[in-house]
Amino acid sequence: MNTTTETIRDEFFEDHIIRVDELTELDMDGNIAVIKNMCFVVRPNGDSLIFNVSPYTHVEFIIEMAKTWIACDCPENKDEFGIPQKWDAASLHVLVSS
Repeated sequence: MNTTTETIRDEFFEDHIIRVDELTELDMDGNIAVIKNMCFVVRPNGDSLIFNVSPYTHVEFIIEMAKTWIACDCPENKDEFGIPQKWDAASLHVLVSS
């Protein structure tokens, strides 16, 4: 399977860069099989982090959730076994409320 990557959105928020890349997977005939989004956050010091969110989340929702995540200092979201979990609106709401 062939994959292409394109940056579809760059946004600045509180001195951070939020970048959303679109990954397009093509089948053997060259037809689009799957389109996924991936979000990176670059901190002011240059450290790059992955904002772990479902790859099928719409870009506008990813940007808004990333802003909330940045405002909370980009914490990790791990379960009780230390396995990274994806952020979603509900888990970010819990984070903001705590």
